[in-house]
Amino acid sequence: MSGGSAALCTGAVGGPTHSDADELDHVVAAIGRWISHVEDEEHGHLEERLTLASSPAASPIP
Repeated sequence: MSGGSAALCTGAVGGPTHSDADELDHVVAAIGRWISHVEDEEHGHLEERLTLASSPAASPIP
């Protein structure tokens, strides 16, 4: 196992260096920001759909 993801998990000799750990932190933070952004967008779309569905214009004409 040389430097791959297995080394990251095991901390084996030849595993991650300090800069590898820093880069991994940056990647994890970027993924977290992306997930948060996607969730925010989905929440906004859901609110928009709920608003449209509850508007008088959305009601069927009797």
